[in-house]
Amino acid sequence: MTPEEYEDRPNAHHIAIKKAVADFLSQAIKTKKRKTVAGYKLHLGQFVESIGKIHFLDEAGKTQLYAFRDFLAGKGYEARTQHNRMMTVLILLPDWATDEAGFIPGAD
Repeated sequence: MTPEEYEDRPNAHHIAIKKAVADFLSQAIKTKKRKTVAGYKLHLGQFVESIGKIHFLDEAGKTQLYAFRDFLAGKGYEARTQHNRMMTVLILLPDWATDEAGFIPGAD
């Protein structure tokens, strides 16, 4: 496949959430303690589970963050635990944490 053919593919410029998670974890393994990486893996796995049919980072928005929060609440996690797990997800999504994506607090 030529670069031009690749560029013409419908999802050529999208980053798959599962790939972003795998890349994030592979980098975390190099700099974080094993226990921290295990926590990241758990939190991001729960996020992927909670977002359903969303496959690409640029499809994720406030709705998916709220769904993740509600998912955690439904599992019985306390507010502080929900907050900590949301922060892990927001670390994964720095490029999308913009006013346009709706992740900036108070941007409503």
